[in-house]
Amino acid sequence: MNLRQSTFSRRNAFALAILLSAVSATLGADPVNIRGNIDAVTVYRGQALVTRVIDLPKDVGLQDIVVTDLPAAILQGSVYAEVEGDAQVRNVRARMRAVMDDVREEVRKLDLDIAKLAQSVAAEQSQLDVLSRHSAYLDTLEGFAAPTANVELTRGVLNAETLQKLTEFILAERQKVATGTLTGQQKLADLNGQIELLNRKKGEITGGAQKTAREAVLTVDVKKAGAKVRLKYLVANASWAPSYTLRAATGSADVDLHYQAMVTQVSGEDWSNVKMTLSTATPSVIARAPTLDVMTVALVNAGENRDRDQAAQSVDYARALSQRRSDAFNNFAGNASHDGVGGQMGAGSVQPQGELFKDNLKALNSAAAEAQQLEYTARKEVAVEINRQKPTESVTVTYVLPDTTSLPSRSDQQLVSIASVKMAGEFYKLAVPVLTSYVYNEAKVTNASNQLLLAGPTMSYLDGDFVGAGDLPTVAAGEQFTVGFGIDSSLRVQRELVDKTESISGGNKITGFEYRISLENFGASPATIRVQDRLPVSSGKELKVQLVSSDPKPMDDAELLKKKGMLQWTLGVKPQAIGAAATTIRYSLSIEHDRNLSLVGTGGK
Repeated sequence: MNLRQSTFSRRNAFALAILLSAVSATLGADPVNIRGNIDAVTVYRGQALVTRVIDLPKDVGLQDIVVTDLPAAILQGSVYAEVEGDAQVRNVRARMRAVMDDVREEVRKLDLDIAKLAQSVAAEQSQLDVLSRHSAYLDTLEGFAAPTANVELTRGVLNAETLQKLTEFILAERQKVATGTLTGQQKLADLNGQIELLNRKKGEITGGAQKTAREAVLTVDVKKAGAKVRLKYLVANASWAPSYTLRAATGSADVDLHYQAMVTQVSGEDWSNVKMTLSTATPSVIARAPTLDVMTVALVNAGENRDRDQAAQSVDYARALSQRRSDAFNNFAGNASHDGVGGQMGAGSVQPQGELFKDNLKALNSAAAEAQQLEYTARKEVAVEINRQKPTESVTVTYVLPDTTSLPSRSDQQLVSIASVKMAGEFYKLAVPVLTSYVYNEAKVTNASNQLLLAGPTMSYLDGDFVGAGDLPTVAAGEQFTVGFGIDSSLRVQRELVDKTESISGGNKITGFEYRISLENFGASPATIRVQDRLPVSSGKELKVQLVSSDPKPMDDAELLKKKGMLQWTLGVKPQAIGAAATTIRYSLSIEHDRNLSLVGTGGK
């Protein structure tokens, strides 16, 4: 090699070293693994938005950060990052890696315990196999000893002492084998039971997830030390529902309402000391409005589609079509399922702009076009019904819990307190004898909080005793609602038909009915009871229904008068008013109609 070539090679090597140095500086050091801390969680109906806080390394420059231990139920495409401080996130991507063991310490401990028990099972099974072979050897030995004894006995040379020792040996060994086999089988059953229990515990924690590490890789350009990243992602298998506990005391004018949330989360990660928000909103990646297709109409010969047109003239058809349009919108917006962001990582779900999105949009346009065409062709009642049935869009409410909350990943429901409110109540006792002979404690309560109370189940307690369950409708702030506090076992009500008469007046038939309602009080204190009954309501002018008499007279209740034919009395009942001493209501009514027609019922409304 001459001097010129040597100099050229040294220059190339130097240039290559500079290039490698630059590439190394660009790529940065090895990725930094950081788990971060879960800071806040917003729980929706079916999903949850989790926020992790990642403290970035003090090193300045471009670097890769791997956020480890993401949960099994994380939703693909939902991971994004926000920066606090002087830094910039260049790229965020989610990935999965197959691992030998679950990434969580709690699960790893269960796996270790299961493995130890499995080793014990194998050892115990080995001992049982040895005992089985030992039993087989004793069978062989016994099969050899018996014929030999018979031959020696025939020849007159039997050694009785040897035969006795052999027999005692076989019997003793069989006893040992039987005892050992029974003990081993019991231990084996116990070990398998322990393994099954640990597997169930593991299933409650993992939700059946496979051994896969889920991670987010962030490329971050740190300008100044002290920056943080808030990593946010959606998880499935998380939901909540409202629940209420109502407490009241006899003689009190207040109702204590405890508003709770029944939260279920099997996301695969524990939420410890997090700021929790409960929301009825539906997170969806469908952020833009659906695209409206062109609708065409045409003319056909009258009667060409007579069967179809006749079916489309019914109100029931209009209602079904309206519901189909509502369902199509829910599917499009991601409200009918929780795959709006593409499904869980690794589930192979279609992305929002894929075929599923197009199919849902097509179905929505199809249902809307059919409903609009029916408006043009159907009679007025049917056309009006289509637009009366609006899509069922739930009220969006958000509750920010004042204190931090911890919720482990478990399959069981966990109660979280939202608020406790004392509300003024109007207590009364209500009897509806046409439906039941029991008398119920009820109260009209006004929502004195500034929160919307969502519809949910209630558990009622009176004087500290559980008296029954019920349901609460959605109640706005300041709105009045009714709650129940169970049956008053000291009161009874009975409704009976006392007399029935029939007469003819001109061309009409008049039927008279006389009723008696008895109120009994088995208690030692007086009671005031509201009694409700009803008159039949005519669906036409050809039928006349009249309240002839009532003792006492029914009350003029504005709310009750909104329902036609309703009667209400408010009566005081003395203590120990039983039998002949019971308080009674007597009333009579008449029904008049053409004598050639018969009365039929059309059901309740």
